[in-house]
Amino acid sequence: MIIPAEQTGEYDYEILADGKKEPVKKHLRGCACKLGACVRFGCHKNLFLVQDQRTCRDDISEAVDFDPYVSITLRDGRQVIDS
Repeated sequence: MIIPAEQTGEYDYEILADGKKEPVKKHLRGCACKLGACVRFGCHKNLFLVQDQRTCRDDISEAVDFDPYVSITLRDGRQVIDS
């Protein structure tokens, strides 16, 4: 996906799950949601999303394997592969 320059910007914060802003090193972000459907990820790495509560927790008692990539299928059936 190519995000147009006018839909990008530099940010020096991240918004946490509780809505608070956390200062971080300045970085570039782009808005892909204006181009199509978005996937929203709920928790940062190594946190576990509690189903039906929309909260994250860090007391994972067992290893959780996950694939950090999302499969995208276009309307014409083609798959977008980018790794």
